[in-house]
Amino acid sequence: MAYWYLILHLVPLVVLLTLIVFLTVRRWRWRVVDLIAVLLPGWTWLYLVAFADSQGKSLANFVELPLLAIIVAALAFAKPQAERTIPAPFAKYAYLLLTTAAAVALFFLFPGLDE
Repeated sequence: MAYWYLILHLVPLVVLLTLIVFLTVRRWRWRVVDLIAVLLPGWTWLYLVAFADSQGKSLANFVELPLLAIIVAALAFAKPQAERTIPAPFAKYAYLLLTTAAAVALFFLFPGLDE
């Protein structure tokens, strides 16, 4: 499987995260966990397509990656607010867990599409 399909996840994600960082520039702190939380959902989804594909996913299913990027960006927008209400270490790991869970949920909720 060609991993250049991650571009379908990363391009919308970079655009949306750039807007979010400019809107919440004082409240956003980038950490290694945040970078992993941005990249891991796309990798998880591609891993599931490559190795756990029992649903007959095709190239038409790559429309899920931009949707995943929107979900990850929405969770990134909510992360600074979550850090104000819950302890920051828990918030960053919760963000990592939620973004990866979103990738798994998208994989299993979307049916295999015809090409």
